[in-house]
Amino acid sequence: MASPAWYPRRLIDISKLRERNFLDTKRLVSIDQAHPGHENDRYVTLSHCWGQTRQRLVLTKSEEGRLSNGIRLDELPKTFRHAIELASRLPRVGYVWIDSLCIMQDPDDLSDWLDQSAVMHRVYSESFLNISATAGEHSDVGLFNDRKPEPLWEDDINLNIEGLPGRGPTAPIATKEIVESPVAPAPLGWFSWLRLPFWLFFRPAETPPPPRTNAENPRRSSHEAPPRLTKSGSDLSMRMAESDDIGRCTLIDVSFWDTLVSQAPVNRRGWVLQERLLAPRVLHFCRDQIAWECSEFDAAEGHPPEMPNFQLKSDSIVAESKLKGSDVEKDGARLRQDRLGGDTPDPDPHLIPQGIHAFELWADIVEVYSRTAITNPGDKLIALTGIASWMEARMSKSGKTGYIAGLWDRFLESQLLWQFLLGVC
Repeated sequence: MASPAWYPRRLIDISKLRERNFLDTKRLVSIDQAHPGHENDRYVTLSHCWGQTRQRLVLTKSEEGRLSNGIRLDELPKTFRHAIELASRLPRVGYVWIDSLCIMQDPDDLSDWLDQSAVMHRVYSESFLNISATAGEHSDVGLFNDRKPEPLWEDDINLNIEGLPGRGPTAPIATKEIVESPVAPAPLGWFSWLRLPFWLFFRPAETPPPPRTNAENPRRSSHEAPPRLTKSGSDLSMRMAESDDIGRCTLIDVSFWDTLVSQAPVNRRGWVLQERLLAPRVLHFCRDQIAWECSEFDAAEGHPPEMPNFQLKSDSIVAESKLKGSDVEKDGARLRQDRLGGDTPDPDPHLIPQGIHAFELWADIVEVYSRTAITNPGDKLIALTGIASWMEARMSKSGKTGYIAGLWDRFLESQLLWQFLLGVC
């Protein structure tokens, strides 16, 4: 990966972290200055919740001189310390960007805050990685905590899959052992899975799939996936005769990603949506496991071969709308098709204006953003500006349009329409 083409006004210099127990925080570059001088020229960003109490250490005019001379690690909140420790172990990473330490926080002078808010999309898009304290409700929770192994367990059963949607070809199975494997501990009981957003993944019982290689799937690593932890339930089992309709199935909660990541504390913040969308890659420190998100795929420790691409919406299971890495035309067209009723063809395909699909994608972004919370109501449009700048570059390919307070002057009338979805709001 090449060096960043642009740097924020301020960064936390961690290049001397291994030499002594303090970090240099200083003005490194501005738009017209040279790049950092040492070889560790990448920077990472941090997404975190400030919490109800004010940060004990923030950048202000009165503190700038002291912080430029160095910050002791023990002065920083636990989440900041953990993020810096992680960053110092990443290849060619010499800097960390944290909002409260890299943007002036003086309440009586917002000039620096306004300047930096205008380039926030570049802060995240030029970063090497966004470290997200996804489960933390404040900055003293930290990233590295004791974890429970149960969320990494899987529930496998042998099931007659004849006639089920999504059934794929299975290898002949000579003899099967069916094991009743109830979900426990039981936030979701064994008999409730038929009513809840679960999906079945099928695979042969005796022969697990081999690890993918780069040649088979260039988007994924050739490293072997970690061992799967399968939880056995009761001792009730029975032998069944040979049958092509018996498949080994893994019960998957398809709302897993939504619960683990999207509805976690940090991602309920309105400001964080742009951080999550614009960063090239995000490492989520969730409750009890770590998750990965980039434009190519999502994964978690409990589901290393990628997440199931479904979500529960309006009491039905539908294809997940993935915003990160979205293709304006392809994903916009799919969103339009979903809005028109799924299998219902467009009533007048010959009348579809060029570039309309980009606005379908924008509407989906605004829908997601509207579910988040903004502490200061005056920040509502500012927190959306970075995504708008990113989106404008994609919309301009299909026709000139201007951004007006959350809307676009092209197709403005249709953007004023809205509907209420039962079970969503």
